[in-house]
Amino acid sequence: MLENWPSYGQTNSRFWKHEWDKHGSCAITYEQQIGGPVTTQHDYFDKALQLREQCNVLESLKAFGISPGSSAPAMDLLAAIKDGCGVFPQMACHPGSSDLEEFRFCYDDEFRAMDCHPGKAVEDCRSDEISLPVWQQTLTAAA
Repeated sequence: MLENWPSYGQTNSRFWKHEWDKHGSCAITYEQQIGGPVTTQHDYFDKALQLREQCNVLESLKAFGISPGSSAPAMDLLAAIKDGCGVFPQMACHPGSSDLEEFRFCYDDEFRAMDCHPGKAVEDCRSDEISLPVWQQTLTAAA
């Protein structure tokens, strides 16, 4: 978790608690209703890390000439991910800035990646020119 899912602006434990409280507990309830495989907190985080391995975000961006420390129009970032990973993600900036905070990927009930709703493609970004902070480079070594 430290290498593959670090926090952007708070302690890792607080960030992971937020992820569990907001997303994991909801996912568990749904998975139990449909008889899915994710039934514990450990299952939730394990599945999230497995899904992360399906798409190399930094390599997808690199193929478009976008690297940590650079900036690009939001639609170029999204197009790079669509080209490299095969699905259209959502992206969010760190609140109050144009620094990329995360890409969000959408999945169906069987955990197959699918295009996210294009009407919600970009969230919380102050401008169309999005910066990919250098801190993202730490994820390259772990990928």
